[in-house]
Amino acid sequence: MRTLKRKAFFDLDGTIIEEFSGIELARILTELDANSSKWREFWENQGLLKNESVSYEYAIMELSRYFAKGVKNITTRIMKRAIKRLCKCINVKKGFSELYSWLLENEFEIFVLTASPIEVFDAIPDFQFTETFGLVLERNDEYTGRCILSMTTENKKRKIEEKSQDSIFSFGVSDSIHDLEAYEGLDIKFLLDGSSSHNRQYIQVSDLLQAKAILEHKLNRISR
Repeated sequence: MRTLKRKAFFDLDGTIIEEFSGIELARILTELDANSSKWREFWENQGLLKNESVSYEYAIMELSRYFAKGVKNITTRIMKRAIKRLCKCINVKKGFSELYSWLLENEFEIFVLTASPIEVFDAIPDFQFTETFGLVLERNDEYTGRCILSMTTENKKRKIEEKSQDSIFSFGVSDSIHDLEAYEGLDIKFLLDGSSSHNRQYIQVSDLLQAKAILEHKLNRISR
């Protein structure tokens, strides 16, 4: 018989950590890359995410492609150097450590999804997540310049639906309104530091400790 589990889903950038890890990694790689001109399109197109004339999905796919182009011919050794430098730039959001410990105590599986390259998780060694998902770049000893998987909202939603199938209770947290579509099938959706809204399909919280308090109350009601 299949055992039902508790599942937690998080965005990374701006939710678990303060920084946009993909941007920070690109900055470091641009400095380390002998041919930094490969990164020009990535930096010149950062405004895509705020451009109302293009969809969020299109912006993520394009920026993923530009990142792949920038990282082309960079060796895995240089990437490891960049990740070590990135580790020093990362600041964990207030309240996440407490929430993380509480989730482990209450036997939650923890999944983290980000549009940043999957490599950025190596810069966050203090937390052990059940599974992580991010931009996947093709590489051998060097990066080829090909993007295998961009973590669009559609792809996030597909991953979440797959991983939440055997859940007895599930929730998601993000600082981005775009992620809430990916969280559609979860029991609770939290929008962290979001702009004011009357949308009752999700709960706005000012910080992660507020989300923890709501989750504690919810689980207490379920266990009665």
